[in-house]
Amino acid sequence: MKHQIKAMLAGGGGSIVNCASVVVSRFYPGLSAYSAAKAGIVAMTRTAAVEYAQKGIRVNVVSPGIIESDMSRENFHLDQPAGRAFASSLHAMNRVGKVEEVAATVAFLLGDKASFITGQDLAIDGGSLSAAWPVNYAGAG
Repeated sequence: MKHQIKAMLAGGGGSIVNCASVVVSRFYPGLSAYSAAKAGIVAMTRTAAVEYAQKGIRVNVVSPGIIESDMSRENFHLDQPAGRAFASSLHAMNRVGKVEEVAATVAFLLGDKASFITGQDLAIDGGSLSAAWPVNYAGAG
């Protein structure tokens, strides 16, 4: 952001979208360092949003749930039926997200239709922050 903001100030403004995770708000065993790092991104985003709002720069953050990716395939064993079922059960929509769904949300936040949105942490989580814990929760694997 240090370099982006400098260029945006010179150019008259812009929009930044950072990436955190739902682990900032929903805590999973064994992810304390990852959760802390992602919480830092949310705090940095909100601070920058306040610092640069009057200079024409919007700064937001997205917090995805489990998204179909190499990392999630490995960590949640998405290629195995039991792993996919478990990961899906962590979301109210009972499925994992798609990269395209995150990209579409980021594109919206970067665009003019989001011109009055800054300092927000938008969960792209299929309802995982609203869902009940699965009955068999014993860790992410």
